[in-house]
Amino acid sequence: MTLILEEPELLQLKEEDGRAKGKRHKVGNRAFCQICGKSFNQFYLYNHIRTHTGEKRFSCKICGKGFIQSYQYTVHMRTHTGERPFSCHICGKRFVQKNNLQKKTHS
Repeated sequence: MTLILEEPELLQLKEEDGRAKGKRHKVGNRAFCQICGKSFNQFYLYNHIRTHTGEKRFSCKICGKGFIQSYQYTVHMRTHTGERPFSCHICGKRFVQKNNLQKKTHS
C-alpha cells in the first residue's frame, strides 16, 4: 500500500496486521479520529481512517468501483447480479439488504 498524506503528523499507518491504524485519542472504550473528531470503537476507527486515506481494499472486477469494507462490496455486487436475498414474509417483496427489509412496514 502506498499512501501520500499532505499532513503526515495527523495520521500514522502501519501494516503489521494488515489493518490501517490511525493516530487517535482514547476515552474509555471509544477512540477519536484526530482528523475529524468523530468517535468509534477501536475496530470501526480502523475502517473510518480509510475514509481519510482513500484506501479501498475491495474492488469490483466488473465496474472498478472500490470499497472500504467487504460488506459494501458484497451489497454492490448485487447490483450486477440482481440478487435480492431478503424477502418479506407478508408480501414477498425482495430486498438487497436486510436492513431495508427490516424498515418495511405493512398497514
